[in-house]
This record gives sequence, structure tokens and C-alpha cells, in this order.
Amino acid sequence: MPVDLLANELSVHGQFRDDGSFWAAIERLMKMRTVAQRYDCEIHCGRSFLNVEPRSGVGLQAALRAVGHDELRPFLSWLTRGGPFWDDSRHHSPGEWLECRGEVVTDSSVGETASRALSDFSSGLVSLKPSDWDYTPVRVFRRRGDEEPPADHVDLPNWRDPDTLEEDLRTAPPSVRAWNDLERETRRYRDLHFAPDCLDPLRGLPFSDGAVREILRRLDVLNRFAGLQGKPGTAADERRRLHQEHFRGKKAWFSDSSDEEKTKFEAKMTFRHPDRPGERLFAPWHGKVKMGFHQIRIHFSWPQPPIYVVYIGQKITRR
Repeated sequence: MPVDLLANELSVHGQFRDDGSFWAAIERLMKMRTVAQRYDCEIHCGRSFLNVEPRSGVGLQAALRAVGHDELRPFLSWLTRGGPFWDDSRHHSPGEWLECRGEVVTDSSVGETASRALSDFSSGLVSLKPSDWDYTPVRVFRRRGDEEPPADHVDLPNWRDPDTLEEDLRTAPPSVRAWNDLERETRRYRDLHFAPDCLDPLRGLPFSDGAVREILRRLDVLNRFAGLQGKPGTAADERRRLHQEHFRGKKAWFSDSSDEEKTKFEAKMTFRHPDRPGERLFAPWHGKVKMGFHQIRIHFSWPQPPIYVVYIGQKITRR
């Protein structure tokens, strides 16, 4: 499965001696993006990259004034319009305590990459050089309160040049090569209950790495949401954040079917109960993934725990 690569804005910290050396570092970053795309990966930027200071007291916009428009266009398009922005599919919450080299890195690409890696997603950093981040791996700790030692940590790969990135991506074995491999990946979601046949509807579709990544992201959110059920304090706050961010609004990852769809497609959205022989389970709630011309849906039981995932396949309510 493709690696989630996040551009490390902390690797721009006023260290460049002039605007030319900064632009050379940016060109190296964009070459790494080209390499990543050849392997079905993408380098995600954060919107905070717009606020970096390549030289002390000199912001990004000022540092790029001398660069020609044609040279600058791809970088600015990625940074301001195209993204993709990791902020839009953020994994970690603002309340998480993520720490690197004695500094809190919550709300940064380093913290986000660590949070994804701690949930078993293939994730890594892409840093500019020269910088204080010209090393690999980058160790990030996740703390819960003032505990010593920290609860857990992760060592993140940190790429700084195109050749090394290409070699590592070329030789990395894909973890999911076919829909059948997806069953192995679902075992990490211990707070979800999967119906034995829930993946069967995928098998007639063309395999897609991108769809696998998005399916797993939604299952990860659903799993975290389920695991926080009934817990007080910061856990309850995090559950509310996940609900607000992923279950509400037009671009929400999860939603209920409309009343019309529930009536018209009731039979198709009713499944064998995974744990109770002879019983049926109505599951109109679903996660949404777009895969080319196909609309993928993840149907699950809601709102009473436990959460059963009973169907992953093409949209049931196609008209």
C-alpha cells in the first residue's frame, strides 16, 4: 500500500543563507514529490507551510520573489490550491501530547505522521536540507499526562533526497496487493466487528491502491470512535471531535442513508447478523470512498455498540 508522506514544515527554521539556497531545497522537495507520484504515493503538505520563515524574519512569500513564475507555479499550486493537505484528513487530535527532541510537535506534520504510524499506517516525513532535521529515523513520543517513561514511541523514516526516496519506495513490498489481502489489514481494528463476508462485494471490482488507503483511513476513524465509547474526560472530548469532523457536514466521511433510500433499499441494506444466527441487521449508516467511476460504501451498524462492519463494496443505493 502507498506510504503517506508528509512535508516537514519544521525543517524550515530560518537556516537558509539566501533565497537561492532555499529555492534549491524546494526544487529538491518537488523532485521527491515527482518520485513519490511514480509509486502511487503523494507528499501531503500542511497549511502551516505557508507560514515558514526560510531566513530569520523573512517569510515564504518574500523569499520566493526572485523565482520565475513558470518555475514557481507547480510549487505554489501544490502549496496553496492542489495540496493534498494532511489537515483535511487529520488523524491526531489537538489534545494529543506528541513530543520530539523534548519539544511538543502536536499540530505539526511530525506529530501527524507519528500519529498515523502509531495506528499502523505506512507513514514518513519528507524534510528539506540543510536543516536541523537532516537525519533518520525521527523518534516521536506519545505521552498521556506526565507519565515517565512516555506511553509509546515511533521511529519515523525521514527522506531528504530523491534518490534515497526512490530506492526505498522501489524496494518496499506492498502490504496490500489484492482485495483478498484487505482482510489481514482489518485485524488491527480491534474495536470493530467484521462480518465474515463483508469484503466479498469488492472482489468483482478492479483493485485500487488509492481505494485501499481511503477504506483503511475510514475504518481507522470508525475503530477509534468505537473504542472511545463510554469513556470520560479527554476520551469523550476526542470522540466528540471525531463525530464533528467525520460524521457531520456535506463532506463528512460517514453519513446515514436518506429516508427515501431506507424505504427503497431496505432489503439490500439488511444483512445477516455476524454474531446472532437467524437474526438480521439493518445498517443504513455508511462510509464513503470514491474510486474512479465507482462509489465504494462501508456499511456498519449504528448507533448502539458494538459496531458491526457488514458490507464493503459498490454503492448499494445506485439508481
